[in-house]
Amino acid sequence: MYLNLFLFSLAVVSYLALGASLVFKYLRTRDWGFIWLGLAVIIWPIVTGQLDHILIRKMVRSPSLKIHTFFGEPLTNGDLLTSLYSIEGLIRTGLLLIAIFYLCKTNSSAKQRISSPS
Repeated sequence: MYLNLFLFSLAVVSYLALGASLVFKYLRTRDWGFIWLGLAVIIWPIVTGQLDHILIRKMVRSPSLKIHTFFGEPLTNGDLLTSLYSIEGLIRTGLLLIAIFYLCKTNSSAKQRISSPS
């Protein structure tokens, strides 16, 4: 009981610290990469966690939930969850790639400003 409370508290504190550091870094640099990074690392896991919770609760209440593929064959609950987790991972990876693109773009433009003679 206490271990779960400790781990939950530690996770909340680490999310808050990470979020605060990203906000402060964005306010200092005005670099949009930090916003995208916050979306990928903080906001997206919270949103998908809630969606997963709702979906699993719906699956438990109605085990006869039928979703069909494009080919007409029904998906099992396991197939559906695997597909959704894969899609969530792809979206998170896309958000991280956008963040990296913005951060690299800003870093290279800052290097050009430093190296160019005034």
